Amino acid sequence: MSVNQPDVARDDVSSSSRQDSHGGWPWFGRARWILVFSGLIAGAVAFGIGEKTHDLVPAEKVARELQGSTIMEPNWATATAAATRNAALTYGVLGLCLGAGLGIAGGLARRSTPRAAVAGVLGAILGAGLGGGLARLTLFRFIEARDIYNDQALLISLGMHGLLWGMLGVWAGLAFAIGLGHYRRIPPAMTSGLIGAALGSLAYDFIGAAVLPMAATDEPLAVTWVARLLACVLVSLGAALAVAAVGLPVTAPAAERDEAGSGRSATAPEAAVKDSSPASGGAPG
Repeated sequence: MSVNQPDVARDDVSSSSRQDSHGGWPWFGRARWILVFSGLIAGAVAFGIGEKTHDLVPAEKVARELQGSTIMEPNWATATAAATRNAALTYGVLGLCLGAGLGIAGGLARRSTPRAAVAGVLGAILGAGLGGGLARLTLFRFIEARDIYNDQALLISLGMHGLLWGMLGVWAGLAFAIGLGHYRRIPPAMTSGLIGAALGSLAYDFIGAAVLPMAATDEPLAVTWVARLLACVLVSLGAALAVAAVGLPVTAPAAERDEAGSGRSATAPEAAVKDSSPASGGAPG
């Protein structure tokens, strides 16, 4: 029995080495599940906050003459300005939640609370600041273009949502790579975050046009809560799934490999002693 045991031990070690060289299920699987769960939570939280802020800024009323009377109501300019501010605020909330969620996911996948905290804060700042800021700068032009070229509303909506929500995926992917501590994965994590969030926005626009025609999904913000929930979930989950599929490193981070290696080296002497003990049938030393 003891003659064959060293071969079995070598097979176990080689199997563990092959598993570690491909990331290993314990680490790789954990990172993927944490990413997907974080994406879902980020979308749900962003929707909850967004429902309190999506119409926070009212349109300014201006005087207008109507049949000899002066009435106060919003005009196109003030209504568009208010829609831009509200959408930028809501996009910033989505960017904050997605960036924080994926940044924390990277730290948790690394089993590092400090990294999770730092990456979560950084992702929240980048997502809210740059995501909301870009929306504030560009949404007015998209709304103007949609009103001028009304027959191309879906195409303009695809470009508007794809650009603005896709950029939220970029900052979320960056935060995840920083939380993970795998800095060489920053470019693929950012790229996959962009692609995933853009695909989520693409799905939102087509589903909205086909299934929710009265929800005005070609607007910066849809008019129904179902459509707004759909947008948050599809963008967040799309970014998380894409980063999980492409942005993860091929091998586990050094800390994970060191932990796995120390675990194997700690158990190896115990196995050797057990094999050589008379009770196990091994040959005495």
